[in-house]
Amino acid sequence: MHTRQLRHFLAVIDNKGLTRAALKLSITQPALSRSISALEKELGATLFTRHGRQRLELNDAGLAFIGPARLLLRDFDNARAIVSPNVEAASRLDVATMVSPGMDPLAALFSAVNRFHPCATMHLDIAKSANEVVTSVLSGICEVGFIGCGDRLDTPGLEVVEVERQHLIVISKSPVTRDETAHREDLRGSSFIVPPQGTFARQLVDDLLDTHDDTRVVAEVADSAAILPLVLGGLGDAIMPEGWAQVARRAGAIAQRVVSEQQLRVVAVFRPTVHLSRPAVTLLDHARACSGARQ
Repeated sequence: MHTRQLRHFLAVIDNKGLTRAALKLSITQPALSRSISALEKELGATLFTRHGRQRLELNDAGLAFIGPARLLLRDFDNARAIVSPNVEAASRLDVATMVSPGMDPLAALFSAVNRFHPCATMHLDIAKSANEVVTSVLSGICEVGFIGCGDRLDTPGLEVVEVERQHLIVISKSPVTRDETAHREDLRGSSFIVPPQGTFARQLVDDLLDTHDDTRVVAEVADSAAILPLVLGGLGDAIMPEGWAQVARRAGAIAQRVVSEQQLRVVAVFRPTVHLSRPAVTLLDHARACSGARQ
């Protein structure tokens, strides 16, 4: 098995097909197809289902091979960096994150990584739950994961780095109160746009629904990214982590901190038994520094 074959396999995944992958790699499609076939022969397993000559569909074996393939390439790049210190280790940094940490603090952390590793390309996978982030990191698909959660987090096999805690904010089209902050009583009678059950941002709204009959949910949105446009459209208000504040204000919405003991705990997770790439180490170092600056 050659590293070239692994790069070809992952290029097909990342570019969503043979045509774009071949263009990205600057090779012909027949040459790319032969490389993939040779890899499958060596593995003794078919990674794609063929539909004609050009269309490949990833099968279960191929899906399971993505994580190990990325790990193998990272290990090779890291080993090359050890014997060739002037070679930039790992030109790719794969990170899984939930939506809120992806806005803040991850945007600033990515900028820090770029300053130290300008040749590295960062790939961000947006996960809908903490479990998806944990699975991506444990499988090797991503090196580092960022999770927004409450105080309890089950991450067997992963090391956890505390990054920050975020207050909750109410995002609305007009101010909920005249102050910069809003209390729970100020939210009575509001119509809310909410993420799915079980998410951290949903907990406060559920508490309000249990105690105030005049509070209601007007929309439940599976993708948190769709909440802000609905608020701006006048459908209702939203309770979200503080990481959304800057984006909401730039979009023209009002963001006020909610006076509450509930805070979103933002953590980074990684596999301590795996040798991390230089960009991943830099990312985690700045995450730890971010935590120390807030203490």
